[in-house]
Amino acid sequence: MRRTLVLILAVFLPSGVVLGASTNNCVPPPVFVDVPHPAIAPAEQMISHTEEITIDRPLAVALKAADEPLKNAVHHTGALPGVAGDYVLSGSEFGAPGSRRMVCLTDGSTLEEQSLERERTDATYRFRYVVWNYTTEKARADLL
Repeated sequence: MRRTLVLILAVFLPSGVVLGASTNNCVPPPVFVDVPHPAIAPAEQMISHTEEITIDRPLAVALKAADEPLKNAVHHTGALPGVAGDYVLSGSEFGAPGSRRMVCLTDGSTLEEQSLERERTDATYRFRYVVWNYTTEKARADLL
């Protein structure tokens, strides 16, 4: 019997790939202030974009392919900086609901991420997170 895996990724706020282990080359700068994430509007009030693709592999295989350090997954483009590393702010690793991390970008700026939801069954995976506290000028709200 052939099984088809449908992976749906819905991202409501801009950010990079969220899976992967923390790296040690990223530490909070002296001016870093860890602040709570901003209030999040209900999903029906957000602009969203969903893409659906079929990956002809078991879910565990597909997720393992994405399980690498963030800096190896999100690279610098002409418009935006890449990821230089990340630093876990709470929890033992990023991903569990409530866990937070600071992400260091290749232009010397940082941002914060917090996992909001992580659910996995044998056939499904859902991960939701919020990103805020960007220090790069390229992420200013009036430019987005």
